[in-house]
Order: sequence, then structure tokens, then C-alpha cells
Amino acid sequence: MTSLKALAKNRGYVQADGGDTVVSIEMYQDFPVELPPGITLRDGQRLSDRDKAVGHIMAFNYPNTEDAKWTLEYYGELRKAPGYRPELDLAAVNGRGEVVSFCNIFWDDRNRIGMLEPVGTHIDYRRLGLGRAVIYEGLNRLRAMGAVKVYTGPTQPFYEAIGFRTEVTMKRWSKNSSGT
Repeated sequence: MTSLKALAKNRGYVQADGGDTVVSIEMYQDFPVELPPGITLRDGQRLSDRDKAVGHIMAFNYPNTEDAKWTLEYYGELRKAPGYRPELDLAAVNGRGEVVSFCNIFWDDRNRIGMLEPVGTHIDYRRLGLGRAVIYEGLNRLRAMGAVKVYTGPTQPFYEAIGFRTEVTMKRWSKNSSGT
């Protein structure tokens, strides 16, 4: 990376504050899926786009906003993304049929890797193991498909607690405005 840094500096870039990380988990084990009473798992074959959209809105606490309207209208577009598989579009559902935790996993069968995004849990259902359960169920399904590694990001204590490790740290660069 020394030569890349020198090239960027030579072209007028400076390293800026911040950056991003990518975390991964290797697929060498089965993952335990534990759900509390009254919670069941469903996948994209048994979930409506509206139910998933409402789950997203509630997990990230933006009901009754313009973003919520947009999410309700367009959330189903995820199904058109490369690597989308309905069996990897997972949600924990309460007894009323509401999505209270979810995880989409996109599958790259050529490279045998999965990518988690988005992942979320409704604020009233956090700290019950639901995020772990939907992710672990997805990891088990990926492992059965031959996955060797799964990625997400950025580094968060939650991901580290369930076995993900930082794999890549990316720095930000910006064009030096002073011209030097």
C-alpha cells in the first residue's frame, strides 16, 4: 500500500478522517439458531414486500416519514438485485405476523460467498437473540449451498459478538484543495 499512498499523494490527494471496514465470517461450522417462544422464522417465499418494508421502517425507527413512504413503495426492488434468493431473505416474525428482525443475504455462487445487507431488529425486540438467529439461519443455509465466507460491514460490536472479524479497513481520501 505504500506505493498506492505515494501515487495518491502525488496526484493531489490527502488522507481524510474516517473510513470504513468490511467484516467476514468463515463457514466451517454449523451455527445454533435459538428463537424465543412465539417467534418463528419465515423466508422471502412466505413474506410480503410490505411486511419486510414495515419491518425495516420499525427497525430503523422512521415511521410516518417520506423515507417510510419510499420504503413501502420500493422495498420489493431488492428481489431484483443480483444474487437475491428468496430462501436467504429471512425474518423473525411475532405471533401477530409482524417482522421484528430480518436479514437479507445475497449469494455469489461463482465465488461461494454471501453478503448480508440489510440487517435489523425492531427496537422493542432487541437483546432477545433475534438478529443472531436470523443471521445464523442464513449462514447455515449458505453453508449447505457451499459458501466459504460471508461478508458485511462495517465493524460493529454485534457482528463481532456473533463471530465476524474485521477483514479490510478502507481509508478515505480527498482532493487537496490547496493544490499542493
